[in-house]
Amino acid sequence: MFVIGNIEYLATAASTSLWSNIKETVKSEGNFSEFLTTKCQKHNTEQIIKHWKDFEIKCPEGGCQVRCDEMLECGHKCALFCHGYDMEHFNIKCEQPCLKICCHKIPCKKLCHEECDPCEFNEDGNCYYKPLENVDSIESILNEEAKVAAEEYSRNAEISFLLDGERPKFYKK
Repeated sequence: MFVIGNIEYLATAASTSLWSNIKETVKSEGNFSEFLTTKCQKHNTEQIIKHWKDFEIKCPEGGCQVRCDEMLECGHKCALFCHGYDMEHFNIKCEQPCLKICCHKIPCKKLCHEECDPCEFNEDGNCYYKPLENVDSIESILNEEAKVAAEEYSRNAEISFLLDGERPKFYKK
């Protein structure tokens, strides 16, 4: 049994002699300490707990201060600190952006643990977001879309210049 707190206060302030007896027994058997050492079962790291607030800092999720980084079913790494619960990650909700993309190459706008809506261009009812093979492909698709948007802006700016006679402020030639 571990008692974390002010044993001196408990021994003198209690209305019965229970805490006074516990204090004397613990001290006489050499089991009194100013700190508690915890050890992470997964990473073998040790934390010295001297104050109850140390649990929040040194063992925020019941493990240690190392990020979990276990691969979740969705393809993201677990963003929690090392945790002593749900080691299989059955109930961990991924808070990162969804990695699914539709046939129009539009990424889902929801968080990973949220259910995707049909694609915004779902005219025939057949376009839904699907998982990508790897995370790098969504980056390349988004980069390609940014290039297309920049080219479209450039074309629209040129048309605007020809029609209105004014060159847009951000137009470079």
